[in-house]
Amino acid sequence: FTLWRRPPLRGQENIMRLSTLAFLAVPPVLRRKKSFVPLRALSPSLMDPIVRHPALSALSVDIRPRSRLKERHGRLFDGQTADTALFDALAAVACSTGVVCRKELFETYAAATFIHAKFPHVRRIADLAAGHGLLAWFLLVLDDAADAPGRPRTVVCVDRRMPPAAEAIAAAMAGRWPELAPRWSYVQADLDAAVPDPTCLLVSVHACGPL
Repeated sequence: FTLWRRPPLRGQENIMRLSTLAFLAVPPVLRRKKSFVPLRALSPSLMDPIVRHPALSALSVDIRPRSRLKERHGRLFDGQTADTALFDALAAVACSTGVVCRKELFETYAAATFIHAKFPHVRRIADLAAGHGLLAWFLLVLDDAADAPGRPRTVVCVDRRMPPAAEAIAAAMAGRWPELAPRWSYVQADLDAAVPDPTCLLVSVHACGPL
């Protein structure tokens, strides 16, 4: 993904060229590989940590889907089982920020899990229409937990404006996983200015509306 290498500051303009956007744009290099397992075959076991999580029933009674999780909700994600330990750690950090909606936590984890399972060896990812950037952080944590050999994954968020929620999430995630902070960046720019490298995977959870 062709971007200014130094981490951009809010308000700085970044000049990039035109690109075609999609929900999940697969790099040409990756399309040639045949070793990936279909998502429908992966879905049952991948979603177990969230579809069977005891916090689901408690949260459905306590708050609405679009209501924000609070720090007190973090106690519902205690990481007592190995199957949910990573999700619980991510959820607890998300709860501590006070800016993540209930539905966003679960849908973002589901998207990140699918993407990572489908493209585990992708080293560069661009999260388009990134908003608060939660997807990018989840993808970084999943890669770090996998402890894959070779170059570590980096993720860049791209959106017209970096909202305060993105700063809150970045601060919380970097506090929990400080080694991942240098691998995350946020670029404020229009999406039609993006120029992906052939090896860069383009992803988005909310690529909707005119996109």
